[in-house]
Amino acid sequence: MFQESEIIPEIAAACDFFESLPDVPKISVFASSSLDGTDSAWALAKELGREVSSAGCIVLTGGREGLMGAVLEGANAVAPGSGVALFCRPGSRPGRTPEGDFLFGQFFLRKQFFLTQSNGVVVLPGGFGTLDELFFWLAFSRFDGSYHVPAVLLEDSANPFWAPLWRPLLEKLFERKVATDTLPCPALSFSPGEALSCLEIDRLKDGCVANLDRNQGKGRTREPSA
Repeated sequence: MFQESEIIPEIAAACDFFESLPDVPKISVFASSSLDGTDSAWALAKELGREVSSAGCIVLTGGREGLMGAVLEGANAVAPGSGVALFCRPGSRPGRTPEGDFLFGQFFLRKQFFLTQSNGVVVLPGGFGTLDELFFWLAFSRFDGSYHVPAVLLEDSANPFWAPLWRPLLEKLFERKVATDTLPCPALSFSPGEALSCLEIDRLKDGCVANLDRNQGKGRTREPSA
């Protein structure tokens, strides 16, 4: 059971950490911690980090390993400090790390801050942890009417990951009438530039985030161009 004496100080520490970051849009990136430079998504991850940082935004990941590390490497190569990791070690004392990242002690708080403190979400290929984060975004978007943060699934068109998984899932949900047309749907993208365009990054930089459509991405899923 969670103790209030543990949760409240962790929330306060996390809020202080985010208050200390520059007041610019923040993009959360969910991705594999195990895929390395031999995977085709690695180059996409590094380019995504560079694109986010070049756009004047901060990128948030769940660690510095795998594709998440590639994203941070790309971001920090453009602007040191523009790539930040949100770690979690259950039972640990929460707070800022010497590297400028943040350590959570509770997984559920880490997931919530990923969404509530970001202006957009990009999901690269990953395992069960990445899927958990994606579905948490879906649930948050579906049941919290005040949450309007868009999401994009980013993959290599020559080595698809999301399309074979996501489309059959949506088809089955609608076929069985488990979901309705109000289901939030992330866009499917094949380049970091396209992903940021789907997130309407220019409008984020202008502070116009309230007009983001929770149903964004519908009808935008498409096959990669030849």
